Amino acid sequence: SSSSSSSSTGGTTLMATLDYDQSKDAVVLTADTKIGKGDEIYVTEPVGMSNAELLLTKGYCRSDNPDDFVTVQANVVMADALYTAKKQILDAYNMSEEQTFLVYKDRLPLELLSYLRLSRLQNTDELLKLDFEGDKPISEMNE
Repeated sequence: SSSSSSSSTGGTTLMATLDYDQSKDAVVLTADTKIGKGDEIYVTEPVGMSNAELLLTKGYCRSDNPDDFVTVQANVVMADALYTAKKQILDAYNMSEEQTFLVYKDRLPLELLSYLRLSRLQNTDELLKLDFEGDKPISEMNE
């Protein structure tokens, strides 16, 4: 995970990223152009990082972090008797048999709920009831 930096040299702003390089066991600054000796570089607040990523890479968390999320992975098992039908439905919604969803503290993606419902379906009649556009339960047993 990296953070953006900018440097001002005579009115020009240079873009750079600051990241930890595990192979070098070092923090590395990579710029899109040459940064001269004595040029000032400003490291900005990372954007799009969850508190878990901030803690691991920067050593702190933000209580007001709008990008704080956890990732939830869900999948459809190939051994499922309805795997082929489920895969076709997922393909139609540009999803895969292994899907990652971002869950924020104040919202849950509707696609995750539909995906989980699909993954648990065991009868073909219920496939027709599936709705990826809204939060619509399929059956009491499926919930």
